[in-house]
Amino acid sequence: MSAVNENLIRDVVSEVLGRLGGTATATARPAPAPAAPQAESCGCSVKKSSAAPALRGKFGVFATADEACAAAQEAFLQLQQKGIAARRKIEEIVKTLAEKNAEPWGKIEFEETKIGSLPHKVAKLGLIKLVPGVDWLRPDARSGDHGITLEEYTPFGVVGAITPSTHSIPTLSGNIVNICAAGNSVVFNAHPSAARCAAVAVRVRAARACQYARLGEGRVNARMGSGEVERLARPDAEGMALLETATRRFALSARSYHRILKVARTIADLEGQPGIGSRQVAEALQYRGDESIPV
Repeated sequence: MSAVNENLIRDVVSEVLGRLGGTATATARPAPAPAAPQAESCGCSVKKSSAAPALRGKFGVFATADEACAAAQEAFLQLQQKGIAARRKIEEIVKTLAEKNAEPWGKIEFEETKIGSLPHKVAKLGLIKLVPGVDWLRPDARSGDHGITLEEYTPFGVVGAITPSTHSIPTLSGNIVNICAAGNSVVFNAHPSAARCAAVAVRVRAARACQYARLGEGRVNARMGSGEVERLARPDAEGMALLETATRRFALSARSYHRILKVARTIADLEGQPGIGSRQVAEALQYRGDESIPV
């Protein structure tokens, strides 16, 4: 045992015995209480960015590490405020989307990386539902003659992670469940040969979370009623003009009209855009009549 560890243990023993009224060879001064954390700090050294969160990245995908870390710091502070319920919601979104999109995401990753086998990638995404999450973090309480001890897990803050080239999306998915279930946020540096598929998965999850926040528990854009579509998916002036022209030219029904708006709202969500413009409407019009397009 090193001298440093021996001295540390001796100081701790002295302090405990002193508080209990015992004797020790030396009396250690109680350590000062840690300063309360500042409201705008998560304990890390990342400087808070002055840019608005929506302008720094597109729903989880950032141009620089500094921007990603600044956003992750804000996310950690928000997760602290929202508590266990928010952690469960993140876990639910990640697991549900991994299972639902196992085949298309597996195919996207296989086409990009050219590594492994497609069935294995699909199978790994299907197993994300078994990854330990919030329910595994159980407090431990003990009682005895001298009182009660409660042991609970506390988050670290912002976690840095690197994804491999072999199974990028499954690794990303499992790590998000583990890390966020414990109350942390995370910055991923995806392997260059598997970065595009990772970005796809991140954007889809972020868009789904945005829709839940906008519409309520478990509801997505496809479930919007006509009133909600008019209120929440109305384009700007240019987008509205384009849609009205297309409605006259193609004799769109009310059902097709609302579906185009739902698709446009989803396209904007995937891009991290709060509003819908002519570009999103134009892209949505390209999918007119294709019922396989998810919204």
